[in-house]
Amino acid sequence: MLEDVIAWIIPFLVLLSHITLIVVLIIYLLSFTNSAIHKFWKTLFTRIRKDWMQWCFSFATVSTLGSLFYSNVLGYIPCELCWYQRILMYPMMIIFFVGLWKGKKDVYLYSIPLSIIGALIAGYHYFTQHLPKAVALLTTCTLSEVNCGIKFTFHYGYISIPLMAFTGFVLILFLSLKRK
Repeated sequence: MLEDVIAWIIPFLVLLSHITLIVVLIIYLLSFTNSAIHKFWKTLFTRIRKDWMQWCFSFATVSTLGSLFYSNVLGYIPCELCWYQRILMYPMMIIFFVGLWKGKKDVYLYSIPLSIIGALIAGYHYFTQHLPKAVALLTTCTLSEVNCGIKFTFHYGYISIPLMAFTGFVLILFLSLKRK
């Protein structure tokens, strides 16, 4: 029962992240045409920048715990591409924790390359799930016992585990780049 609730909450958080990103983008675009919206945008973005490392730590923690939940609680065996994404996401939780604990603001130097590589792998993984025949022309992902094209979970007509990871990497990348 609790597993079902958590399995519903994780994709819901990803959906909320996507909606939030769209709303923030709309506010940003409208800020060029309206001074009141521009003032709101500056206030909003100042607040986001102030707490960027806490947000990044939160995204890395939820991504890490979510992947552990899917494999250790629900029993989904990670494929090869999932392992690569984990290898890139898990250290970021520790990096941001240490950055918050020690007051180090230069952790972005480590999170940016990890996020870029992770987003590329997660994006490719998502692509393999939705266009398996096109991907088969490029390469196959059968080195592990689990095929990378399998959709263990699929919510709201588009959210699968690789898209969840992609969202985490992109959010961390965006905040790491816009930290000042």
